[in-house]
Amino acid sequence: MLSSLSPYGLFLGLFLASFASLWGQKSFPTLNELELQPKAEAFLKTAIAQFDGQRYRQAVLALDQAMQANEEGQLSDILFYYKALCYLELEEYGAAKNQLDTAISFVDNKAHYYYYRASALLQLGQNQAAYSDLDQSLRLQTDNPKAWLKKGLLLQQQQAYRQALMAYEQALSYQPNWTEALYYKGVLLLQLGLAEKGCQCLEEAKNLGLDKAARAQAQYCNIKSK
Repeated sequence: MLSSLSPYGLFLGLFLASFASLWGQKSFPTLNELELQPKAEAFLKTAIAQFDGQRYRQAVLALDQAMQANEEGQLSDILFYYKALCYLELEEYGAAKNQLDTAISFVDNKAHYYYYRASALLQLGQNQAAYSDLDQSLRLQTDNPKAWLKKGLLLQQQQAYRQALMAYEQALSYQPNWTEALYYKGVLLLQLGLAEKGCQCLEEAKNLGLDKAARAQAQYCNIKSK
């Protein structure tokens, strides 16, 4: 049986805190995927080493040097995108958005540019703009479960519960055992008063090792041993 639960209290307490854990894997592609001028390549190698070592400020400086050496400008969007990834790690979301604005001005058909700009916009509280970017990202790459989950969270915040549930189910269709998606689907079902189904989702996420699902289940699902 579901314990006492206000309609929005559970979800709103979790909404903004969720996004920091949903960036996705941020990494630079290998250099053999790129056509680089020698000097720009050297600076980019330094930037990659600094990024992998979690020295994000130094990575930004190396990327600035790579930009100066990128005389033909063919890598401009990629270098601005890389800088945005560094700023996301530094939690400087305004700077990350600005870098992605520039990257998109060069190349406007890369799904991950819109996805990460949406991530920055969410942290800046610009939810409507973030929703638009998530839609664009999913138009370009429909099989990104993290984008579907973020879209679901925004829809759930707007009380568009049916659409939010569909978004969570889309996320799970691409990554069936993803504990985060199971968790938020469970939270939504609890909000809708579907206690049994919601608690089943939390149980599944808990069994897959998600601690916060176990805590939510213990708090909101009264499970008594016989």
